[in-house]
Amino acid sequence: MLPGDRLACLLIDPLKTGDRFLHWPLHVTIVAWFRLDDSSEQLGRGFARALRPVRPFTVRAGYEAHFGPRGRLVRLLETSPELTEVEQKVRAYLHKKRAWLVDETTKRHYDFRPHVTAQAGRRLPSGAIVECDRLYIVEQKGDYRQPDLPEISADSLASANPAGNGSAGSHTPLDSFVRHGNYKEIVSEVCFGKTTA
Repeated sequence: MLPGDRLACLLIDPLKTGDRFLHWPLHVTIVAWFRLDDSSEQLGRGFARALRPVRPFTVRAGYEAHFGPRGRLVRLLETSPELTEVEQKVRAYLHKKRAWLVDETTKRHYDFRPHVTAQAGRRLPSGAIVECDRLYIVEQKGDYRQPDLPEISADSLASANPAGNGSAGSHTPLDSFVRHGNYKEIVSEVCFGKTTA
């Protein structure tokens, strides 16, 4: 993943355009990392047109599973024609724009299996109802694999900011990574059922 790469998702946690984060909030990936030269505003308008027929909907959390070689814990979502429609429309728009899509660059074919990956010990409970009312575009700001980034331990953060209050002269993990350019930012959101981004 390179600076400027983007990802389309639904967020479980309430965030908004301009919010930045280091660690992923609970989310449903619709289309994994892609590259496209369009600005965030152009991308938002394009997705808004593509998703115009989609109305807000809900989906229920199903059972737990393990994905990938590291066995990441995920909560699968029950089958939803609306969720499938969102994924198909987003992917079709990106194909039309000739975007590079990370999940189409390998010989392995990835089926769309909507799920919420457990994040930092947080996970979606079975049976939870997920409100789906907008698509978020998240952009990578910096290379998350930067070899020159120093290791930041909880102890070093506590000593840099003993009060833990983010006051001037101290830093939080986000402050540190932002200085190095390694964080993610929500750059656009598209509300379902609206005609513009």
